[in-house]
Amino acid sequence: MSLIHSAFLRATKVSLSCNRHLLGLGQRAKASLSNAGIIGYQFGTVGVSDGISMGTRGMSYSLQSRDLIADQVETAAGGHWLDGMVVVPGCDKNMPGVLMARTSLSIYLTFFQHNVVTKLILVGRLNRPGLMIYGGTIRPGSCEGAPQLDIVSAFQSYGKYLQDGQTSEAEKERYLTVRHACPGPGACGGVC
Repeated sequence: MSLIHSAFLRATKVSLSCNRHLLGLGQRAKASLSNAGIIGYQFGTVGVSDGISMGTRGMSYSLQSRDLIADQVETAAGGHWLDGMVVVPGCDKNMPGVLMARTSLSIYLTFFQHNVVTKLILVGRLNRPGLMIYGGTIRPGSCEGAPQLDIVSAFQSYGKYLQDGQTSEAEKERYLTVRHACPGPGACGGVC
């Protein structure tokens, strides 16, 4: 089969520090497309990390980044006349963004395989099929005296530090909690 007659899809990923693993997932999706005789190529899009921008003027960009992501995904798919899309988002900002590029959703199927939620969706604006693969959430962490920690534990540790009088022991507990709450990449474990 010549390249001109092959389906042409794009594997999309959104990568922030908490979702740095999405690049690898996108590469696996692209390899799967290639193995199926489909031409795939990968592109990324912007994203605003609430964890990085929290407490700054940067938070004013957080919600609107969803629209920007939607526009970028739709522009790449429409501008390159793709036959379909595989999108790999991973948080409460970029997941709606990649799905918003498909507003007139009329049909979607959700199925579970190997603990991965996958949605087969119809791309509404572009009338092209798409597959969304959720990049996953952060695993819970742990440290001495705290068998299960998450992002909320990290936020609460500062309040506990203040409540305990800002002692060196309270600082040590706060530091260990923050350091071990999120041991790897993924969407915020206490948010998504």
